[in-house]
Amino acid sequence: MAGRRKQRNRDGWPDYLYETSGYYYWRHPVTRENFGLGRDLAKAKAQAAEANILVAGLRDKARLVDRITGNDSRTVSALLVRFVEDMARRNLAANTLKTKRSMIKRIEDKWGSRPYSTIDTAAIDDFLREFVTAGKKRMAQSFRSFLIEVGNKAIAIGWAQHNPALVTEATPVQVKRARITLEDFIAIHDSAIKHCDPWTPRAMELALLTAQRRDDIGSWVRDDVRDGSLWVEQGKSENIEARGEGMQTRLAIPLALRMTVTTGSGRLIDWILKDIITGCWSDKVASRYLIHHSRPRTHSKPGDPVFKDTITKGFARARDASGLKWEGKEPPTFHEIRSLSIRLWRDIRGKDFAQAIAGHKQASTTDIYADERGNWVLLKAG
Repeated sequence: MAGRRKQRNRDGWPDYLYETSGYYYWRHPVTRENFGLGRDLAKAKAQAAEANILVAGLRDKARLVDRITGNDSRTVSALLVRFVEDMARRNLAANTLKTKRSMIKRIEDKWGSRPYSTIDTAAIDDFLREFVTAGKKRMAQSFRSFLIEVGNKAIAIGWAQHNPALVTEATPVQVKRARITLEDFIAIHDSAIKHCDPWTPRAMELALLTAQRRDDIGSWVRDDVRDGSLWVEQGKSENIEARGEGMQTRLAIPLALRMTVTTGSGRLIDWILKDIITGCWSDKVASRYLIHHSRPRTHSKPGDPVFKDTITKGFARARDASGLKWEGKEPPTFHEIRSLSIRLWRDIRGKDFAQAIAGHKQASTTDIYADERGNWVLLKAG
């Protein structure tokens, strides 16, 4: 009778590593699935040991190699502290800061104590999938963009060689908010004159003529109107990295700037920036703000600036009172006036002017705008 086949000495082998006829494989301790590792024992041991670390959840802890290299102190929390320091220097808009702080808390709760080096693409993909599964595709998209920013920071300070978030798949999101047309704008503007405080149509007019954001429009004061121009320092950047950290887009929009456009139904808009600004103070209320209250409110008195969210609500009130409908889409917000303005200026004055007045500083824009590096962009009235 043949003797029993002698088993290979497995002393020092990682758990779940097996061999058959000189071929090594690792068996998942939970699913029992086998993974081939080839015929090189040393390489098979290394891969099996790494797999065991992952399965045991030890990647959440600082490993000996991390402690030796100092990576144990380079945690996600520590990286986020460095990132917050940068945020403070970027002069971001209040709403942007609020959003980023919320994201930081979520990531801190998820990975705070882990060395950043242990956050790989798979971990980030799993994190983003949680939002997609919950039907929050827009949030998944926002977190991916934010994690790319954080990853870039890790590379910049020498904590990483590559950005694990950069190679994750972007979540496709269908935009549900409707664009506003010129005809829509006129109808809502008419409604604002009838149903809202005087600052509502004034804010709409400034947005259409200047293509600026709500937060900037709400912060303009008398001192911003001087030397024949409206001097604008945009408080928010669409692409901080493209224009240089902490740099603000600066525009000098001439008071003589005129928009003349006719709708398909024959309605004419023929507005001059100087006239619109003059109209902002036609209520005889003493105020340093262009957009201000002209009568007492619960928390405001005449002359006080209009809160940014109140501008949004005022527009929404005029929009809803207009009777317009947007079937299958969310109604446009005040911010959509910026898009309309850029489209109109593109048709009236060309792509370069539209790019300049919007203050875009992306790599794909023309060199004349990309190279401003924080200097004032002087626009021509005609």
